[in-house]
Amino acid sequence: MLKKNEPTTNTTNWSRRFKANVEKLRSGNILEVADVVRSLHQRDREKGLAAGEKRMLTKARQILVSELTFAKDCQEEEAEEMLNEVLG
Repeated sequence: MLKKNEPTTNTTNWSRRFKANVEKLRSGNILEVADVVRSLHQRDREKGLAAGEKRMLTKARQILVSELTFAKDCQEEEAEEMLNEVLG
């Protein structure tokens, strides 16, 4: 999920993209959270993010890191490193 290159939230309209990402985060589905992290990370690298999207990326990363620490039985720092490696 994190290594895909194509964005899944294709809209260029900031408010629609933001709402779609909020819904994904609220879903509780870790794959949806990973999709938000991937798409916002990619957009940040290409065009930059608005302040609200930066906060959303931080929140989504925290959720994903928390899941990784539990699933991999590792420290938060290790999970951050894993995530950073995958995202590039």
